[in-house]
Amino acid sequence: MKWVEYRPLPVQARLNFPSPGGEHPLTRPSVRERYRTSVADRRLVAWCDEEAGLAGVRAGIDEVAWKLGTAGEPAVELEFGRPAKGSGYIVLSYLSSPGARPNAIVQANRFDAGHLVWFEGLQAVLAEVTGARTSVIDAGADA
Repeated sequence: MKWVEYRPLPVQARLNFPSPGGEHPLTRPSVRERYRTSVADRRLVAWCDEEAGLAGVRAGIDEVAWKLGTAGEPAVELEFGRPAKGSGYIVLSYLSSPGARPNAIVQANRFDAGHLVWFEGLQAVLAEVTGARTSVIDAGADA
């Protein structure tokens, strides 16, 4: 299993976990145990189990997992917007194949250049562990 420890989740960012308890049904118990015993500072960890066809991230008690793409070219997509009025956003998603619906992994409901650097680093880590290509959508800034 590929396992990469990244930096702690920024305060403004949150994982898109499906359950109130933070656990994702696709995350293997072995991932939870390894995180519990080896990560002391609530760092975000990216993991990929190619044999099972699964990947995911975990930070603290929250986790998101997804099935790896099997057809086409899967992608880790970073999208952000920085409007003149309003807070903007940053979203990092996994697409199992071209044209597939994005599966949001982590997002921030406020654009911040420092957080964008964190998201770009996480995108690179996820591309490394999953073998997916990367794509960026800059929704732009209002005049």
